[in-house]
Amino acid sequence: MTLALQGRTALITGSSRGIGAAIARELAAQGARVVIHCNRKLDSARALQAEIEQARGAAAILQADLSSAEQAVDLVRGAAEIYGGLDILVNNAGIIAGKMLDTLTAEQIDQVLAVNVRAPLLTSREFARLRPQGRPGGRIVNISSVAARVPSGGSSLYAASKAAVESLTRSHATELGPAGITVNAVAPGTTETDMVAETFPQAMRDIIVRGTALGRLGQPADIARVVAFLCSDAAGWITGQAIGADGGMVTGAFNLSRAAALPA
Repeated sequence: MTLALQGRTALITGSSRGIGAAIARELAAQGARVVIHCNRKLDSARALQAEIEQARGAAAILQADLSSAEQAVDLVRGAAEIYGGLDILVNNAGIIAGKMLDTLTAEQIDQVLAVNVRAPLLTSREFARLRPQGRPGGRIVNISSVAARVPSGGSSLYAASKAAVESLTRSHATELGPAGITVNAVAPGTTETDMVAETFPQAMRDIIVRGTALGRLGQPADIARVVAFLCSDAAGWITGQAIGADGGMVTGAFNLSRAAALPA
């Protein structure tokens, strides 16, 4: 499907690798000029930029630590300056603190909430401020998680942060609709990324696969295609929605507790 994003500019936070990188690739393939954001993975961001440019796309790079409120705001301003404005904001950056309640520290709580909740608030606010008054076609897509809908022990902080993202999505859709900006969320299931490889032992990944209706983990491109659709004119009548892209992890018949009891 051709989504015709030519002439549009997009900032994707946390896009040096994983789902964010796949989103940057897909939006660039559909014609958008993309701003790749990274915090520490500058080499990965440069490799992605080179890949996009080799495919005749347009890509720039900005670094920012989204745990800093000032840097989150400056990131959006800097991205808008590169291409003379922004049409699309994808709030993808996020961090996981998978720890049980009794081991969580105040510092961990503050950092997860700063990156996963405060940063999307600030970037969305700045994006809306920078949009010309009455210009249609603005798109904000927030990346949530299946964890917001199927939380488990040890994920309370992360799950709560992603539930907050979905709540922000609904509120901001109402606020920004009159300005011609749609706001939606995509909630991926467990997806094959470096972060998942580093965080989930193979036994847990096997359980997740057995508890997913389509019988596999997601791929970053699966999520990127949903995001690209929401950024396009084809999704112009969709706003305030949180769309699950999880292969059926949260359907009634398939869930992790049931899957854990199934034979391997």
